[in-house]
Amino acid sequence: MMQHSGARFINTRIPIDNQRFENCTFDKCALVFGASGPTQFVGCTFNDCTFGFDGAAGATVKFMTELYKLTPQTIEGTFDRIRLGM
Repeated sequence: MMQHSGARFINTRIPIDNQRFENCTFDKCALVFGASGPTQFVGCTFNDCTFGFDGAAGATVKFMTELYKLTPQTIEGTFDRIRLGM
């Protein structure tokens, strides 16, 4: 796992799979998760950033979007479990 400590990222697209970020600052960045490996953020600051999903993670988001159209309570239940840290 690649590690970054105290780095500042400005206006860039960052694939975040298999990376650990500690005490980093992200300004106007697009952070992209593809679900090909773990990601860790410890003590980081995010200013006007977006998170995107590619690969397997993107397919999961698309699946959940379609499922929400059919049964929103299922997806809302999933979000509730996420909020509770389950």
